[in-house]
Amino acid sequence: MKNLSVKSRLGAVLAAALALSVPATVQAQTPVSSAKVVAAITRGVNYLLSQCKAKTYWEQNLIVPGKPEATSQFLGETALITESLLDVGQSLKLPQIDTSVQPMKGAINFLVTHDNKTTYATSFQANVLALLPQRRKYQAILRWDARFLVHSMHTDGGYHYAWGTADYAKYFPNVPGDWDNSNTQYGVLGAWAVEHAGLSL
Repeated sequence: MKNLSVKSRLGAVLAAALALSVPATVQAQTPVSSAKVVAAITRGVNYLLSQCKAKTYWEQNLIVPGKPEATSQFLGETALITESLLDVGQSLKLPQIDTSVQPMKGAINFLVTHDNKTTYATSFQANVLALLPQRRKYQAILRWDARFLVHSMHTDGGYHYAWGTADYAKYFPNVPGDWDNSNTQYGVLGAWAVEHAGLSL
């Protein structure tokens, strides 16, 4: 703790020294133009699309759902990237992220034909589907997500990494105080997405 305190004080002194050493004539940086922002976002979109495998998914290690290894967040990578691209599409109508063309079409189909009993993957899946047109097949998956998020919530309102199998019950027991902060944040985010899509929890 003593070393940490010394480091903290040194950090504060260095920060103050750097601030004082900046010439008074330095002005605020020139604002970035909207065109440059759009160009940067478009480059990011194109990079993500270039990493898609088989025009379907972004999983680094495609594994069989239901096994203990599934806590490596099967579906999570694809769901997170798909949600990011859909969020971009809310303001930038880029043709390459239209949901009717590949790889977006394939990624969405991948998400609605698989499931994974982990909090991160379920939350991101719900957030993706909440951004899509409210078709019946999406509603059915959202209801699955809703049930998972309701039943996997711990008695004190928290969430753990996974729920719904004997292995998960062993490693992530639903007991007061035994929950994870990050998973709780995403569990709540997933529940919000379900409600946003018009389903009641």
